[in-house]
Amino acid sequence: MKKTNMMFAASLAAITAFAPLAAAQNYSRPDAFLLEAMGERGWTVSCQFDQADGDRVSTRDRGRGLHDNARVLVGDVVSGTCSYEVPERGALRLTMRVEHTRFECPFTITEEGFCRAHMRAGTSGSFRIERLAGTETGTAS
Repeated sequence: MKKTNMMFAASLAAITAFAPLAAAQNYSRPDAFLLEAMGERGWTVSCQFDQADGDRVSTRDRGRGLHDNARVLVGDVVSGTCSYEVPERGALRLTMRVEHTRFECPFTITEEGFCRAHMRAGTSGSFRIERLAGTETGTAS
């Protein structure tokens, strides 16, 4: 029993140690979509992505308190749509990683060096994700 517990602990430690590395490798792919949401109170962000192989991936994240955050990372994305809702007296900041990817920033409001938008309290809306024209699916070199 003790040996089994030690093996389980070692496996858990290895998974914890290599999880950020696996996420970083997936993010380095030019067809990987990464969206970070951070806000206050009961915000929601829902996305539907179409992948190159025809699969459709749906995500839904929500904040519940002060400074809640979420991260959406989906590989092999061709296009998609994300929608958001920000409650009264709430806040939501969306940051999309576009450097080293095949996506353009969908926000008209950005901060220098970031594809980022601050959504106002009491608002809702959506934005479209499109892979740049003329790009093929594959891995970065």
